[in-house]
Amino acid sequence: MDNGKACGHVQNVQFATVQKRFKTSGFKKCCGLCGQQYLAVSQSASLWLCLTCGYELCEQDIKRHAVQDFGISGSGVHALAMDTATFTVRCFRCIIPIEPQKDTTLNEIVEFCKHQAGVESVATFLPEADEQESMEDKTWSYMRGILNPGHRYPLNAFLQCLARSSFFMIMVKQSLVPAVIEIPGGEVKLTEEVKILLPSIKVKTPRIVDETLENIIDIINELTCGESSIVSPVKLDEFHGTDMHPYAYIVKKLAAVLQYPRDTIREEIKAVLPDHLINQEENFEAIISKYQQTIKNYEWIEMSKFGYSIQLIEEENREEKTTIYSYLKANLATLRTPRLPNDGVGEYTTYRNCFLVPPLILTPKFSKHCVDDFKTLSFPFILNLTPFCCPSINTSLGKKPILYELFGIIKEKDINRYAAYVKVRTPPLKQDTVKIEKMIKNLQLHYSKIIYSQEQEEYIVPEPESIEEPEPVDVQPSPGKWYYAQDTYVREVTEEEVLRVRPYSLFYERLINLPDC
Repeated sequence: MDNGKACGHVQNVQFATVQKRFKTSGFKKCCGLCGQQYLAVSQSASLWLCLTCGYELCEQDIKRHAVQDFGISGSGVHALAMDTATFTVRCFRCIIPIEPQKDTTLNEIVEFCKHQAGVESVATFLPEADEQESMEDKTWSYMRGILNPGHRYPLNAFLQCLARSSFFMIMVKQSLVPAVIEIPGGEVKLTEEVKILLPSIKVKTPRIVDETLENIIDIINELTCGESSIVSPVKLDEFHGTDMHPYAYIVKKLAAVLQYPRDTIREEIKAVLPDHLINQEENFEAIISKYQQTIKNYEWIEMSKFGYSIQLIEEENREEKTTIYSYLKANLATLRTPRLPNDGVGEYTTYRNCFLVPPLILTPKFSKHCVDDFKTLSFPFILNLTPFCCPSINTSLGKKPILYELFGIIKEKDINRYAAYVKVRTPPLKQDTVKIEKMIKNLQLHYSKIIYSQEQEEYIVPEPESIEEPEPVDVQPSPGKWYYAQDTYVREVTEEEVLRVRPYSLFYERLINLPDC
């Protein structure tokens, strides 16, 4: 059987795109979504190269990638992929092997990849079989420098910190899986006399990632893939000319991925409504509004897991020595959460909801004059946010302390020059990953309960004046080593040096080593 001709998806391969991606970054050693290493010569343990967009993914993720429809701008269906260890090609839509020799463009891509890998390609980047067991433990064992391709904003330092989060890439992977939700209908009032009962509709989102976010994911995976060489990232032009904190910017990018397509929603609604309602513009807009508010709530619940970038301004009447707690207390009344595109989360972005449910990642950023004026700022390795959180949430979590661990700091060296202090820990074990996924789901359930609760008064954060600074907790940080990194320069540092830093931004994440937290 001529599989090359039998599979119509061969026409979607893009030689120029694959060639451009290879010239930029070469062969990857980590999955572009899950970040795991796949280096063994076997179809179950190697990476697959999408022959339409050039993205490299593990077999599980390439299957999800292949069933998406990226539209005309994304060259349609990305069905064909090549095993980067064996150079065999497979269509993950038709579920058949493809003979590259049967198609000129396909054969050119495979030969180009072989040439890029070299004659000894398989041997050069594949470890011995007996090294596989220790590979996962070594994944985070190296602290790599980053070549600065003209980044003036603290992007390199930020990426160094984010790469060491136990949560971020797990959350990203969950978020990029195409989703289908069923939106309940319910009663809507059109006029004083007319009420109608709306049916439920199903809405899906393809979760298409733009190039900037894709490049950021690539860089983070490269930083933790077990190599000791310097990372040479692509230039991320979108970060130039913006004063937005990098984490807030990436959350905004993820929000665009998570957003449900409004045009599709309108078409789905039209398909289930009678013509007389569709033709009455005023009534139709009222119906659209009913569905879209529910969708905004879904989007907000999905975004809640990524936490917040909190801007902290200077305290009034601050003392010679101040703490991170006093800054949080002074700024609680004005805290803002990131907005989704098109005001996606409405009222939930305009009130002090940052601590209604404890976020997984917390990135307090100090305004520039705060950093310049610091005499001594005290920030702990273990942050206790219990006094700042809504009491009802604390009760629902079993009255356990809500603790965060410091894993990264960004320091401003001088004008537009930044450095990172990063804690390199062992990667999450498989059972810890399961616990993280469970925590993410529980967090979203708590947000869902708040948003849909009829008793909103139950969920109120404490008044700033009533908050008292918590006592230190007897919890030890997770084992690991601290490093200083400024672009390509990296050195190990002591905890004492870390605590003396004047921070531009701090990176905290929820502790996961407490039972069932």
